[in-house]
Amino acid sequence: SFPSLCSICANSNTTMFRFLVVVAVIIMLVSFADAHRMVKADEYTLESVRESLIRQEDTIIFSLIERARFPLNSPTYERNYSSIPNFSGSLFDFILHQTEDIQAKEDT
Repeated sequence: SFPSLCSICANSNTTMFRFLVVVAVIIMLVSFADAHRMVKADEYTLESVRESLIRQEDTIIFSLIERARFPLNSPTYERNYSSIPNFSGSLFDFILHQTEDIQAKEDT
């Protein structure tokens, strides 16, 4: 069955918050990778900062355009929608935890 309009509206704030968290993480990862690839040590120049900001802007806009294709994907955020072995939570939570685990292993 499809969720009612009221339940969609009630969950829209949570969905938007989670989406914004994902976008923020993507932006941080991209800017971190760009900063290490583009600038050595502390050699920041006005041009390098400008280029980095332009790339970040492009990334944000592209992500928003792609996300607009799927305005609502509530099963992704529902705790009991999918059953993942040895994990209790939504698919979004699972992907977020796995991403954090991978990133933590890369830092060590």
